[in-house]
Amino acid sequence: MVEFAHLTGDRQNQQSLKAKEATDEVELSILKTCQSVSDLRRELHRVAVGRATELLKLHSDHLVLQALKASGGDGNLEAVADYAGTLTEHKEQLVETCRLLCHISGTEPLEITCVHAEETFRVIGPQIISAAQTLALHPTSKIAKENLDVFCEAWESQLCDMAILLKEINDVFEGRRGDKKTYLSLPRPGKHSVNLKTVKAAKLDAEM
Repeated sequence: MVEFAHLTGDRQNQQSLKAKEATDEVELSILKTCQSVSDLRRELHRVAVGRATELLKLHSDHLVLQALKASGGDGNLEAVADYAGTLTEHKEQLVETCRLLCHISGTEPLEITCVHAEETFRVIGPQIISAAQTLALHPTSKIAKENLDVFCEAWESQLCDMAILLKEINDVFEGRRGDKKTYLSLPRPGKHSVNLKTVKAAKLDAEM
């Protein structure tokens, strides 16, 4: 009986040891998975922030907007079409970058801001092109010129807001800022409204 009890005890000890080893392996596997997820998250953050930073530097001189204004004022529809293609490419790059930033935003307010920025670039881009085409058709029109200026200013302002948004996302990621309810980059009522004034042909005709 003593020997049987001893054997039984050894078996139970072995089973307990195996169970502990299995538990340790599971815990180690979980820790490795968490570390991998953390590494991937940091890499995604690095790529997204790097791409956004490069785009902001690329568009900081607003050369395409200036070219569209000049071409429109000269009545050069062909040049407007060329620069419109470039602006469309920029718009698509900015929209994709806003989507990428949305995935790493870290807080709901910043996520909302990313979505707002994406929609703003998506809407204002075509409006700038349309306004430049209208100005090219009516190069002496003050209304057409002012209309193009309004859309270009909205685009430039959104780029500035995007730079602020990028800083806030970095602050949250690095733990320099808590999950506050309000952010500088949150869309304000009427900010970059998609319902900006549009040129009416009748008014343009009246200027001619």
